[in-house]
Amino acid sequence: MGKELKNFKCKNKSGQNKDLPPIPDNLKENIGKYQGMGEDALVTQLMNQVNESKRNGTYNSAELKNFVKMVSPHLTREQKGKLERLVGVIENEE
Repeated sequence: MGKELKNFKCKNKSGQNKDLPPIPDNLKENIGKYQGMGEDALVTQLMNQVNESKRNGTYNSAELKNFVKMVSPHLTREQKGKLERLVGVIENEE
């Protein structure tokens, strides 16, 4: 008898599961705002927001780590590496 496909998780070309956790609606709205931006502009925007939150005392390292944990399954291996390096820079600036 053939294999059951009920619990089968297919992977795409980047090795990511197509069976990814859902992205919360509030994050989807933010993604829409930044969707047309290039990588350099996105990094600049993120760093500006992080620096502002550090200046006004609202920066939260745990929130950043939760964000990374949530979006990482949706990224390619290369994108994950870039994000991890960027977070390292952000965390070392504290």
